[in-house]
Amino acid sequence: MGFPIDDEEKLEELSRGFSEHSSGILDGCVLALDGLGVNTRCPYKTEVSRPKDYRFRKCGFAIIVLAGCDIKGRFVCASCDHSGSTNDVIARQDSMLFHMLEVDKLLPSKYFFIGDEAFNTTDQFLSPWPGKYLCF
Repeated sequence: MGFPIDDEEKLEELSRGFSEHSSGILDGCVLALDGLGVNTRCPYKTEVSRPKDYRFRKCGFAIIVLAGCDIKGRFVCASCDHSGSTNDVIARQDSMLFHMLEVDKLLPSKYFFIGDEAFNTTDQFLSPWPGKYLCF
């Protein structure tokens, strides 16, 4: 699955969904992104070079899936390239999605993504502010 960065019609459809659902507050949002751990067994040394890296902070072993959804919770894009010990920010920064958004700046400026507090806020990625005051 890949994000439709080159498909203006699909971007508009995604944006319309978020806008309608939020009464216009999320006008321009095209993706809700989050990371999740998917439980697995401990990988064998023949499968990966560092099996203990797959130990998950919530117990057991896992792979990290970075997934983006539309307003109806349908997957638009996903990446599962990281071990269970990887935090969401690192998984995001290593993804092709991050590269398209933050490095190549391919997403038209009227659109943006949203995510939880595990992610950093940028010009086109909004996440909650944990404090009471915004300081500039």
